[in-house]
Order: sequence, then structure tokens, then C-alpha cells
Amino acid sequence: MASWIYESPDGGRTVTRRPFGSHDPNDKEIRVRVAALPGNDREEIWTTKNAVNDIVENAFIEAMIREQNSTVMEAWEQYQVLLNLAREHNKV
Repeated sequence: MASWIYESPDGGRTVTRRPFGSHDPNDKEIRVRVAALPGNDREEIWTTKNAVNDIVENAFIEAMIREQNSTVMEAWEQYQVLLNLAREHNKV
């Protein structure tokens, strides 16, 4: 079982952890709060900061593509409708 050092540069709003004794920034993980799904009581996950940055960067790129291409925007809007219907049906 790993021992962790927990750190917060802003009084607890952002929390990171790294293995005890490691000072390598690539070893750092960041806490991400997520909405718990039915049957899953987890309210937070730990992941690398790079993974979070990739998710945000991809969302930005996808938004730019949607804004520049009406066909992609229309397909995305239809996908959102289907996704919301599935969430309502599954109570997600």
C-alpha cells in the first residue's frame, strides 16, 4: 500500500498527492470531484494533472470544431438530445 503526501496550494480547493519521498512532478495526481452515478458512491477520483489537461483541451478543440462546422454542430446537438434521454431513462 502506497504512502501519500497530500498538498494543497490554495487551502483545500485543489488537492494533489504524490508518493511519499517523490519530488517528481510527473508522479503528482490531482483530486477531481465527480457526480456519483447510481450504484457508485465514489464522489472523487484521483488522476494525473496531464489527464485533466487533456480532457479540457479536447473539449475546447471539439467546441471550436462545432462552431466552425454546422453539420458537426447539428450532429452534436442530436447526440446531446439522445444522451439526455438515456440519462433520464437510466436515472444517471
